[in-house]
Amino acid sequence: MTPAVRLQRLVASCYGRMAKREEGNKLIIVITDGCPGDNSGGQIQTMIRESHRKNIDIFGVGIAGCAKYLEAIYGGRTIAIDDLNELPGKMAALVKRHVRFV
Repeated sequence: MTPAVRLQRLVASCYGRMAKREEGNKLIIVITDGCPGDNSGGQIQTMIRESHRKNIDIFGVGIAGCAKYLEAIYGGRTIAIDDLNELPGKMAALVKRHVRFV
């Protein structure tokens, strides 16, 4: 199984679980440190398009130079991190923007 197929399966599993939940807003964050060798993000792109109906936001966070790959899959829902020290601040900002706290 290729890394891209594993990623698709993991995102699909998480999406399926989140879609069943009753909370108003849900957030899936995919963090990766590499780019799969194939171009198989189609299933994830489909989940992203369908996710709006279920109040799920799906984001891709790329560490170490895979921004172009993530942009192709997640579009505007991509965060590129070149320095691992940026991760905590960018993740906190993402959650703050997209999750409504009760």
